[in-house]
Amino acid sequence: MTRSNLYTGLLISLLLTFGLVGRAQFDHEWIDHARTYYRFKVGEAGLHRIPQATLAAVGLGSVPAEQFQLWSMGRQVPLLVSRQTGVLGSADYIEFYGEPNDGSLDKGLYTGQLQPSDKISLFTDTAAYFLTIDPSGQSLRYFPGVNNLTGNNLPPEPYFIHTQEHLFRNRMHPGFGVNLGLTVYSSSFEAGEGWASQDILPASPLVQDMGALQMASDGPEPVYRLSVFGNAANARTLRLLLNGSEIGAHAFSGREGRVFIGNIPRSVLGKSTDVLTVANASTVASDHMMVHAASITYPRRFHFGGQDRF
Repeated sequence: MTRSNLYTGLLISLLLTFGLVGRAQFDHEWIDHARTYYRFKVGEAGLHRIPQATLAAVGLGSVPAEQFQLWSMGRQVPLLVSRQTGVLGSADYIEFYGEPNDGSLDKGLYTGQLQPSDKISLFTDTAAYFLTIDPSGQSLRYFPGVNNLTGNNLPPEPYFIHTQEHLFRNRMHPGFGVNLGLTVYSSSFEAGEGWASQDILPASPLVQDMGALQMASDGPEPVYRLSVFGNAANARTLRLLLNGSEIGAHAFSGREGRVFIGNIPRSVLGKSTDVLTVANASTVASDHMMVHAASITYPRRFHFGGQDRF
């Protein structure tokens, strides 16, 4: 191979590599550049309504109901439109279930590092939604249906699998740092960087009420998941207790992020409120660690504790 051909081959390889990397970074493939998108913000989970008057105010009053389409986070969002076809009247509306921003788009910033939690964004809790028009009329929809139970003899389901999670937001932790007289942190995203609990020292365990879990008598064994970070250069053992009974012990050391997963004996759960305790069993009295997120996945009775959204 001649030198010029070698250089040409290397150049093509580099361009292809940069092209693939660039494509992976932006994730804007969902955008149709021939359309207009109307951007608005959502900062709270729940049902959101766009009345016909609001649509008319931005020039969408004559758009047929079947042509509205909604996007967020690169995914199409199903709509409930008060009429299925035709132009909306003054009493009509569009409804959808909207959610605030989470940390899923932050994941790529933790290059080679453990993201403490993908449930909370480090930048904003406000999500962007984009309303557009799809002339094909094939967008995602919720439709009213008849709940016909005639002749139904199926037994009721005894449980469903639910994850009860607590995301700690006591402070924003800067992540892994190096002590050079004072602690120096990297400008990149490091292990442990994100929202966390207060420091957990051997003399001060973390106690968290997980609420009434409404544990079902049937179903698979419950499982816990704990995202933690060691905040000092010591060896330690993390002891995990539920309602006063130890359900796990995990050794780790130094300033590192770890995720611990384990089974929970069924007999431990099912109190009026279930209390989780994270204890630091280090022999160094000044050692400290913290928790980013704690969750319990378990079979739950169809009891929603009177909440309007579950």
